[in-house]
Amino acid sequence: MPAASRDELFELVDHFCTIDQIKAVLRQAQGNTDVRLSAPTKQEMIQKNLRSALDSYALPIERVYDLVRDAEENGNQHILYYQVAKKLSPNLSFDAAAGKLWGADWQAKMQFPRFNLVPDKFLYADYRPWNPEKKPSDWVLKLYGQFQFERPTGVVQKETERKILREFEIEDKRVVLVVRWNAPNLLEIRVPTDTSKKRVAGYAATAWSMIGRVIAEDQVVPWDLSSARGKMLKEGKKNASIYRARDTRVRNEHTTYTIESNELNGTLFDSVDDAETLRRTLDKKGECLNLSIFWLEQKDGVPSREIRTIIGESRPNELVVPGQCAPRDVEYVTEQLRHFSR
Repeated sequence: MPAASRDELFELVDHFCTIDQIKAVLRQAQGNTDVRLSAPTKQEMIQKNLRSALDSYALPIERVYDLVRDAEENGNQHILYYQVAKKLSPNLSFDAAAGKLWGADWQAKMQFPRFNLVPDKFLYADYRPWNPEKKPSDWVLKLYGQFQFERPTGVVQKETERKILREFEIEDKRVVLVVRWNAPNLLEIRVPTDTSKKRVAGYAATAWSMIGRVIAEDQVVPWDLSSARGKMLKEGKKNASIYRARDTRVRNEHTTYTIESNELNGTLFDSVDDAETLRRTLDKKGECLNLSIFWLEQKDGVPSREIRTIIGESRPNELVVPGQCAPRDVEYVTEQLRHFSR
């Protein structure tokens, strides 16, 4: 592998991966004399420990690819779900989708994974099966973009009594978009979390444009999670070992309510008045507009930690997930949403 490509890979490890995640990969090659787990800094762990493990072939480069893939493709995202009709599923098989995107002999042509960036443009970065052993029909497509963002430096200058100057720094940032075919009927568009709804919508539009030769947005139906949210509210006490409902916004024909727990580990059902308001609203054909859910760590390790998600933050088909999620944790939440939508 060219040195420049390896340096780019290490930059991604530094940006997206935690020290514990890097250690977990190095631990897979533990016992080899060229593999060390400890380092005084994250940079040294990457540039010395990880580089040495790769140079000595104690650790296959594919393990590092997978480390980056897991970290940058799962978490700190808005996931937009779309339902795909059964008749369109053959177009979304792994080989059929690749052929439509890049033509014959696409593996040799595209040489995935790719790490290069072009300013102000998105490129195809990776395409592969998602989990061949457990879900052989699933795949993931990744897109990389490079764009400039303003970052506040913290420097503030007071020019006059009525004018304050704040200093910003322009920095280049890698933006990661993910398209995930989740058989048998879900297409996921995953875009980075952002305070700008316009930017989130723009990222989603870009993802759709880059898979347009496979399937178009007007061929699918946004998966409305309203029924799942309502069911989770109604069954919150029964499912107390699975999740905690933290706050929500519900509406009926006349009124919209925002209800949240004031307790750090509280739920929407701790207050008799709140629980009664929710029950009355939902029983009278009310709608749950959004719902904050804490998914609790389970005995089998999935999810691997408590995870807070927002279901329907600004779109009915949207899930917002926090950073540093394991792939199986995000999959778990999606399967739970499938369950509560039935």
